[in-house]
Amino acid sequence: MQRFRRLRSGEAMRRMVRETRLDAADFIYPIFVAEGENIKKPVDSMPTVYQYSIDRLEEILPQIAQSGISGLLIFGIPAHKDARATEAYNDEGVTQRAIRYIKAHYPELIVIADVCLCEYTDHGHCGLICGWQYGLVCGLIGPALSTLLTQMPPMTILPAMTAELAVYGAVTGLMMYAFKYKTTYLSLYASLVTALIAGRVVSGILKALIFSAGS
Repeated sequence: MQRFRRLRSGEAMRRMVRETRLDAADFIYPIFVAEGENIKKPVDSMPTVYQYSIDRLEEILPQIAQSGISGLLIFGIPAHKDARATEAYNDEGVTQRAIRYIKAHYPELIVIADVCLCEYTDHGHCGLICGWQYGLVCGLIGPALSTLLTQMPPMTILPAMTAELAVYGAVTGLMMYAFKYKTTYLSLYASLVTALIAGRVVSGILKALIFSAGS
């Protein structure tokens, strides 16, 4: 098979028919803001990218503003982490103070905040570990609210999905107390795997009963 390249024969032709054009205004710059003072720490996985403390943001912000980039995506790195991610909603947290600083000095930049909790929890996961009761309640209420507001999941599989998510939440919470490994990470992963298996088994049984009854 021969591919026809008439529309790629030269720079002028390619420029005329090009569909995608990238501009600096299309991009968002990720900026990592660390708690503390006089910090400029390189991010090993991203050359030329650094973690900055708020007092050293002026080393990078003028370049971003002058480059034509539209905005920033801020990743806060707090000094204190705990199971409830309290620094995520601390009004004097590093992310909150960095946002106020940037909006005050560079109002033309769009500021976007990373709202994932993984950077603020001591176990490194995005959610809160609140106990089996909360997991059970969330699993029972979440699918019902979703069906009510969005019609998803459909009513035919709502019972099985509700039971599955309720088992996930309850078993994860219970297993966190049962597994006493040396680190929270091991306990959490063991709990999640156990809950996943239990939830899928319960969901499979209910689906089999529902569809067999329907048939």
